[in-house]
Amino acid sequence: MKIAILGAEGQLGSLLEKSLNQNLDGEVRGLGINDFNLLDPLEKKASHLQSFSPDVVINCAAYTQVDKAESDKEMAMAVNGSALEDLAKICDAEKAKLVHISTDFVFDGEKNRPYQETDPCSPLSVYGQSKLLGEKLIQENCES
Repeated sequence: MKIAILGAEGQLGSLLEKSLNQNLDGEVRGLGINDFNLLDPLEKKASHLQSFSPDVVINCAAYTQVDKAESDKEMAMAVNGSALEDLAKICDAEKAKLVHISTDFVFDGEKNRPYQETDPCSPLSVYGQSKLLGEKLIQENCES
C-alpha cells in the first residue's frame, strides 16, 4: 500500500507520517507545502500525485489560523475550501482513497453530546465555513 500524506510538515501530518512509517508495511510519503501546495494549478497537483501513484491520500494540509481566518477569509476559503475540489477530482481519477481531516468548527457547539458526521453543520466562524466548504466539495467530486 502506498500512502501520501499532505501537510506532512505540520503537527498532525508529521506525527501521522512517523506513526505510519513505524507501524505500516507499505510506502508512506509525506508531502509538505513545497512538494504539494493545495493552491497550485490542477495539472501540477495531479502530476505530483500521479508520479507516486498512492492508494490512499490523507489530507492534513489546511489553513489552521482560526482567528486570522476572520480577516484573511479569501485565503482560508481557498486553502480549506475551493482547493479541495481539485484534490477530490485527482483522487477520484486516480482511484485513490481520500481521507480528509476536518474539524469540530463545522458545528455550532450547542449540542450536549459528541457530534457525528451526520449531524447538521452550522459553522460560526470563517474557519468553520471554509472547512465545511472543503468537505462539501470533496463529497461532490470524489466517490472514494
